[in-house]
Amino acid sequence: VASADGVQSKTGERLTLEVYKDGEAVELRAREGADGEETRIPVGAALLQELDQADPWTDLFSRAGVDPGPPRRLVVSAKLGEREVALRPNGASVLLTIYRYGAKRFYVAGMDLATQRMFSLSITEGSLSAEADAAVAAAGSDAATFDAVAAALTVGEDGEALLVG
Repeated sequence: VASADGVQSKTGERLTLEVYKDGEAVELRAREGADGEETRIPVGAALLQELDQADPWTDLFSRAGVDPGPPRRLVVSAKLGEREVALRPNGASVLLTIYRYGAKRFYVAGMDLATQRMFSLSITEGSLSAEADAAVAAAGSDAATFDAVAAALTVGEDGEALLVG
């Protein structure tokens, strides 16, 4: 149905991605690098509903990444949530969407509601402080994980960037 070579994932790896449809069943086939082992990821109805209906495969490709594990594996990020959050240091009201790739890997997209400025940030191992890392590890639900990740974010002094701080 669709394919893309050399896609830079939100988690930093280069992926080769293909979407296959068989009736109602949809499958993402992914490889890390040129000679990586092929991984087949079923794409369920709930995930299909989350995707941009005008261009679902590009949206799906943008959510593919790597969970370093163990074991290391290719994944499609899980959407933890989307909501308005007041971020430090000045209480800027930002609409955040947070996706999880693994226990310590996240992608954050946001929009400052006052300025309409768009933000994006990839969080990988070692990005979070020990305190934030512990809060994420202790979170027992997607909502609690969203809150823990959001609590670790700040808006840069110039208002131009989303930072882990």
